[in-house]
Amino acid sequence: MRNVLVRIFALGTFILVLSCSGTSGTGDVRWDLEVTGKLPIADSLCDSKGIQAPCGEVWWLDSSQEKHYKTWPVASICYSGARIGYDLSDACR
Repeated sequence: MRNVLVRIFALGTFILVLSCSGTSGTGDVRWDLEVTGKLPIADSLCDSKGIQAPCGEVWWLDSSQEKHYKTWPVASICYSGARIGYDLSDACR
């Protein structure tokens, strides 16, 4: 009886290791990029950044709570679609 339990435990451990081995790759890692701020900025700042005015800045925290900023024209999908409290869209990352 003990041999049967040891074999079942070993088989279960082996299956668990195989099923979890595919999740450690970095190709499918998705970071939580929740938008925390959005603000139109002065045309002179848009010009200095080489972005068509009017433009606006969006900022977010990544999963390690590091703040990131990005500037887009106000009419762009990335700026107009950014909503505070929601993830930044994949196309704008």
